[in-house]
Amino acid sequence: MSEPVVSVIIPTYNVERYVEECLASIMSQTYESIELIVIDDGSTDTTPYLLKQHPGDFHLILNQENKKQGAARNEGLAQATGKYILFVDADDLLVPEAVQLLVAVAEREQADLVRFNADIIQQQLLPDTAVNQYNFSHVLEEEVLYTGEQLWSVLRKSYHPSPCLYMTKRSVLTEGNVRFPEGIIHEDEWFTLKLFTLVESMVYVNQALYQRRYRLASTMTDRSNLQKLRSFESYKEILHRMTKLYHDLEQPAERKFVKRQMLSIYSGLEQLDVPAERRQELREFKEITLVDRLLLDVRRLKQRWL
Repeated sequence: MSEPVVSVIIPTYNVERYVEECLASIMSQTYESIELIVIDDGSTDTTPYLLKQHPGDFHLILNQENKKQGAARNEGLAQATGKYILFVDADDLLVPEAVQLLVAVAEREQADLVRFNADIIQQQLLPDTAVNQYNFSHVLEEEVLYTGEQLWSVLRKSYHPSPCLYMTKRSVLTEGNVRFPEGIIHEDEWFTLKLFTLVESMVYVNQALYQRRYRLASTMTDRSNLQKLRSFESYKEILHRMTKLYHDLEQPAERKFVKRQMLSIYSGLEQLDVPAERRQELREFKEITLVDRLLLDVRRLKQRWL
């Protein structure tokens, strides 16, 4: 019986300092049945040149213009043929045995999705980077196949939007038509939420199989005024998508899960440092009730006093 293929999708953009180390971490995996797909999203540094030095090692797509990460990942998904999908950011790393372990667990449990932990690699000390935010062992247990109400309960308590922190069956994505929003940032927030509403079973590996790099020039750490405005617009679009999904769902547990994430996005929008008139636009979200807003205020006050 042949090993199931895992499609590893890596979007790249101006990552000349990191991309070769990232690629090496994939090509040195102990698991052999890997389909590596790299999409360069219009890099203006030497990233395309470095990628071309590996003919035959992976499927390479070179875009002439920068379409943003969501579009690049969608291109990778369109090319993928594996049973499983695994996303990796071009400045991050996988530990050598990661794919082999994930496939073994997924096949044994026949799970739609496998979650795992990550460690942080910091170039320098950056603010607001909690080292334990990628460890889910306070909620999830190994050797438990989560389904039904139990699945929804742990998803609410352990949610993280990054698509790099789980491996999923490609069939769940294709049958549910799950794709990243294009042309915005924070596209992970929608993709992961939509995927989690379609997953019927999940298992957890309590190991840090992923190494996530924090650096000043990345989307995750950019605090410029322009980035704040881009974040506001992007999160607004994502919240619109979430509210539509919320109304489309019928099961109370699913609606509760989506509403929790809606409140999280709404709270973030309220606190973004943007002009007051922009924050007034949040009134259009009628699904966020007065009670919801009061609860968010109380939660923020508690956090200040802790």
